Amino acid sequence: MRKSLFALASTGAFVLTGLAASPALAADDVRCTGTIGAIEVKSVLVPEDASCTLAGTRVLGDVRVLEDADLDAQGIDVRASVQAQRASSVDIAGSAVRSLVQFQEGGSFTLTDSTVGADVQVTKSDGAVSITGNTIGNSLDASENTGGVEVSANTIRVNLTGQDNDPAPVGGGNTVGGDDEKQFEGFAV
Repeated sequence: MRKSLFALASTGAFVLTGLAASPALAADDVRCTGTIGAIEVKSVLVPEDASCTLAGTRVLGDVRVLEDADLDAQGIDVRASVQAQRASSVDIAGSAVRSLVQFQEGGSFTLTDSTVGADVQVTKSDGAVSITGNTIGNSLDASENTGGVEVSANTIRVNLTGQDNDPAPVGGGNTVGGDDEKQFEGFAV
């Protein structure tokens, strides 16, 4: 039986701070500036300069992380995508994202022991990037990152690619269905 966000709020069964209306959000969307536990929501927006923790949360739409915001996501189930633009940090572990994961022009990014249904794209990050132990349904592209990139022990259905990372990426032991190319040549078993 699915419990609504408002039914759970009246019981105190979860902690959610910063719930507010916004023209960019529909009625069942939430702005996360604290913690959201094991409930179901339509979509999640982490506003600029905010920190959000998702713990066991089921998201029917997208998770969007805005500039200088932080996302710590553990054991989440996202039916659409996770997208971060100029975010300070994104950490996703033990989770399922049915569409893509995209991290652009941000700080640090970690994706660990998770399943992604489509692409993983990490570009122009200036923090550490670690992508380990995941199953990726399409391709992984890590390009133009300057904080160091590690890509290890992933199963990637199509291609593992990327260029212009400085320093050069490290890792290996990936199972790749297509090609491991450019700076990631030799990263497949």
